[in-house]
Amino acid sequence: MVRKILSTGFVLASIGLYAQTVITGEVHDTSGNAIPNVKVSFEGSTTETITDDKGKFVINIPSSKGTLTFSAENFHPFRRSVGANTPVVYVVMKEGSKEIPEVVISTQKKLEVNKLNIKNLDAPMTVNVLNRAVLQKWNINNIEEASKMVAGVNPVKQFAGFQFFNIRGFDNFVVLYDGIRDERHTITQSAPVASFANVERVEFLKGPSGDMFGHSALGGIINIIRKKPTYTTQGEAKFTIGSYNTYNVEMGVGGPISNKLRYRVDAGLMNTDGFKGIKEKNFNSS
Repeated sequence: MVRKILSTGFVLASIGLYAQTVITGEVHDTSGNAIPNVKVSFEGSTTETITDDKGKFVINIPSSKGTLTFSAENFHPFRRSVGANTPVVYVVMKEGSKEIPEVVISTQKKLEVNKLNIKNLDAPMTVNVLNRAVLQKWNINNIEEASKMVAGVNPVKQFAGFQFFNIRGFDNFVVLYDGIRDERHTITQSAPVASFANVERVEFLKGPSGDMFGHSALGGIINIIRKKPTYTTQGEAKFTIGSYNTYNVEMGVGGPISNKLRYRVDAGLMNTDGFKGIKEKNFNSS
């Protein structure tokens, strides 16, 4: 009985050893140079190895035949059938570029207030820009508050929803929205008082350089740049409150409608009773 058990165990061990096939080989490029770190995998199993600095490898495959896959960076993948009859293989891999997903980068060119193909910083004129970060940091909610941040621009008075200015002593100036003249200013010689809910930045060009925009703008121009639609859905909201029943509400949302169409909606509400008992309330949307 003991002899039979030992004999059976010996036969099973022999079968297990016979099922393992050792494959050795080398991997080179088309110029005959060895390729190190090539991943060698046996299809249908987790058996794999890599080539050494000389492009050589040794792999034990779990069956008498099958297919080896060779893969390396900057080389085309290669497949080779192997088995007990091909214990040594010589593989030549062809060089090839690795394809990566297409990446599309898009940007929007910022319009410069100077109407020239140069940056405001390089233009021979005085330009002050209050961007969105400055407007939020100093809680600037309208054109009057914005003008107080710029030297040489003095708010004079408000009347019927319009703000009157002096720019470097002149009351002749031009108001632009996204670089387009606001014709309401032509009649009133002032800027409409409105919430900055839809405003991205405000640009002040001071001095007679504003004449390039017409209307004898000896004082300069005020260019109000509004928020643009976004490629992704984005929203924001702001609420501030103060004394004398003062509060300001701003809301906005934007995003894509289709691959070629986007939208932007903003709304703002300002209210104050004023310390002199003069009430003011403005609402605008775009």
